[in-house]
Amino acid sequence: MYFGPGIEADIKSEFWHGDIWQESPLFGQSSIQINQDKGTRIGRIIAIVSTPNGTKLKIQLLYYGTELPGNFTSSLRIKRAQNGELWLSEISVLIDLQNVIGPVDVWLRDTPKLSDNYQFCIREILYSHEGRWKIRDIKLRNQHPSEYIKAQITTSQNIPTLRLMLDIYYDDFGTFRNTYHSLGGIYLQFCNMPLQLRKQLKNHFVLSFVPFGGEFDDVMKPIVDEIKNLERGILITINGQKLWLTAALGV
Repeated sequence: MYFGPGIEADIKSEFWHGDIWQESPLFGQSSIQINQDKGTRIGRIIAIVSTPNGTKLKIQLLYYGTELPGNFTSSLRIKRAQNGELWLSEISVLIDLQNVIGPVDVWLRDTPKLSDNYQFCIREILYSHEGRWKIRDIKLRNQHPSEYIKAQITTSQNIPTLRLMLDIYYDDFGTFRNTYHSLGGIYLQFCNMPLQLRKQLKNHFVLSFVPFGGEFDDVMKPIVDEIKNLERGILITINGQKLWLTAALGV
């Protein structure tokens, strides 16, 4: 079972090679100023990842008004940029830890404003679709897991954390040879296992069954409720050692 950080790999064969694994709700996300070849810029930390060249930060880049595509540089946006507005992009880059200059206070306008002392704000997202640049309201962005999962873990206690990534799937089958009455099976896999182990039938676990005529949602509700509790973290003890256990769906 793998419980380490997300890994950047050219060939993504394991769950810990993907974004869902990397974007943990445990450390949250914040904005920083960084050094790049063309000068300094601002980005949001979305993950801490392991690479062959050591630990790096995955940064979601924020665009200045002067960097917007020409068809979006209206006089209104230029004025807003002069007042400290940035644009959130879908582009992410890896940076070395030594390239971090320091934290920056950026207010995303779809979140509560905690202070009036922010340095920058964001009200729109910039992304590319089918080769064309588009701008949409900030409310349509993809949120970081730390924004909708409220973990109960307190890092001050210095307790190790284990994070399970769960894969749940459904498959129905006929229970009788001559009469069709389907029975639906709900199964669980642990994505922390390497691919070769996940292929083995013994590592597919039965969670529940949906009987013929039963409602899938009724069966899934208690399962989802339990997973939500695990998302926030629970304190367990294994061999006398306290551990925080969290879980998330690998979908």
